[in-house]
Amino acid sequence: MTTPTAEAPRRVPVAAAAGLLGLVFVLGVVSVRFAVPGTEVAAWWPASGVGAGLLLLHDRRHWPLLLGLLVPLSAAANAVGGRPVPLSLVYGVVNAAEVLVFCVALGGLRARPSLVTGEDFRRLLVVGLATGLGIGAVAGVVVAVMTDGDPWSTARSVAASHSAALLAVVPVFLRSTPAPGLLERRSAAVVAQLALTAALSAVVFAPGQELPLTFLVVPLVVWGAAVLPVRWLTWQILVISTGVTLMTAEAGGPFGAPESIDAQARGAMVQLFIVTMAVVALPLAIAVQQRRTALEEARAAASALRRERELTSAVLDSATGTAIIGTDPEGVVTYVNPGAEDLLGRPAAALVGSPLTSIYDPEALRARREPGVSDLGTVMRSVVDGSPGRQDWCWVRGDGSQVTVSVATTVLQGDDAAPAGYLAVAHDVSERRAAERTLRAALDREQLAVERLEELDREKSEFVSSVSHELRTPMTSVLGFTQLLGTGAGGPLTDRQRDMVARIDRSGHRLLGLIENILSLSRVESARDEVTVEPCDLREVVAAALSETEALLASRDLTLRTDVPDEPVVVNGERDQLERVLMNLVSNAVKFTGDGGSVDVTLTGSPGTAVLRVSDTGVGIPASEQERLFESFFRASTAVSTGVQGTGLGLTIVRTIVEGHGGTVDVTSEEGRGTTFEVRLPTA
Repeated sequence: MTTPTAEAPRRVPVAAAAGLLGLVFVLGVVSVRFAVPGTEVAAWWPASGVGAGLLLLHDRRHWPLLLGLLVPLSAAANAVGGRPVPLSLVYGVVNAAEVLVFCVALGGLRARPSLVTGEDFRRLLVVGLATGLGIGAVAGVVVAVMTDGDPWSTARSVAASHSAALLAVVPVFLRSTPAPGLLERRSAAVVAQLALTAALSAVVFAPGQELPLTFLVVPLVVWGAAVLPVRWLTWQILVISTGVTLMTAEAGGPFGAPESIDAQARGAMVQLFIVTMAVVALPLAIAVQQRRTALEEARAAASALRRERELTSAVLDSATGTAIIGTDPEGVVTYVNPGAEDLLGRPAAALVGSPLTSIYDPEALRARREPGVSDLGTVMRSVVDGSPGRQDWCWVRGDGSQVTVSVATTVLQGDDAAPAGYLAVAHDVSERRAAERTLRAALDREQLAVERLEELDREKSEFVSSVSHELRTPMTSVLGFTQLLGTGAGGPLTDRQRDMVARIDRSGHRLLGLIENILSLSRVESARDEVTVEPCDLREVVAAALSETEALLASRDLTLRTDVPDEPVVVNGERDQLERVLMNLVSNAVKFTGDGGSVDVTLTGSPGTAVLRVSDTGVGIPASEQERLFESFFRASTAVSTGVQGTGLGLTIVRTIVEGHGGTVDVTSEEGRGTTFEVRLPTA
């Protein structure tokens, strides 16, 4: 039985449920009234089918209440129909139990059952017949125990009447496949079938009609299975069953006339006719509906496939910048889009039917072909071995020229998983590959230039270092002998000679300072990428640097203020280099600040950053010159005008060291107001 995987709660209006309960009572009374005289058996018991339908329309949580109502209603119907009260009470319980067993066996506990597939009908047939046989057996036992009736005859008649009722009535309450538009398309056939079936049924089973024409109704019902929706057919079978039962009870039709057949046998024949209609028509209607649905789905799928093909064709044809070529499993071209025509300079008609490999450069194929591999296998290697799907190839144009293309090849799978063909998608990359080759050549030249510059830089550094060393040694001797001359070791000096010696000493020391700065810068630049990293407390760096610069303050009237935190400010770096940074900044501040001024050294630390500031109240730096302040050998105009000697390398050394430690150095200055240098370093 087909059941949905997830069904919305089954809801039936209270009025409808009450109406069905009332119908159960009315049908029960009528069925008992039409019972065969002298027996305890009703010719038909449609109340069981209505009761089962009532349960199937409701969720199972409502079943106890409904069953509790069905028992007294069925008992009351039997009693009102004329049966003894004790027997009516037993029949009430038995009828309710019949409904419950049938609904549970049909799968009604999970969801409302359906009548959509052949399996659905087979289950309905088996459950209906089994339930009818079971209720017949129970009825036979009850009659044997509580009455003087024939239990075997009762069991046979009850089984037939209840089976027929379940098979004729319950399908009306089952879910069926909707057939939208069917009635509009076949309105004439539907009207004709309904009219003819109603008319012929009325004639065949009319009172006084004794000819055995029952067989004429069955073809019309079969016709209904072909033209009516399943839902309509179930109602038609129900109406015919009701009419046949009522007219036969009035001695109408072939089943009502023969006096040679007892009343119970005639009733059983009527129920057999009802079962025959259901067994013949319902499976056929389901099969027709399934075929109709399958045809509609096939038409919809074909229409969708046609639209998809049209869309795919339009997309492929509009891809004029992309060459797309399709082949069969043997590599014979079957499709060429306009993009491929433009790229190859050949019409599609000239390409279709030719091998795909005919457009490939033969030399390139030979170069890539492996022993025992065909040209097609070489081209399709990326598909076979899973190598990168896009490869560069040379295609041959119609005029014999070659074009470099980037080709992506894919396999078109057939229904049996065997290759149905191949699809090659290519783009012209001739200009791109030429540009890439030019770019690679330029990069190679640039790399050579960089390597040459690095070599020249090393040679320059080595030359500067060598020359500086060669100059420092004799300069040290010059200064030493100058000091000896100044002390009179070479004999008494006149005032003029002493002045000349003093000038030589000052110039020598200035030249020696220049040599020392050049050597320092050379060492710093050489070791920029090889900084010895170790935890270093900047408070100790400040203390050491200020200790080295005390001599500069000995003969000056300056105020030096320091502000360092109580907590360590740790960075990863080389302590000697960091001390040189602070010494250079402090010495500059002292040199370019007049007496009476001040120099402030401040250290602060925050998460992730340490800040070192050196501020002075000196001559300042013009704003136009601050961008060049860290260039080698550059000296600000204010520094030159003060007459203070310098090399222009101190700040260059500062920046080189700071950047080598991953930090930054900035300057803020106002001419005549002073200067502030701020060094930022990452903390450890």
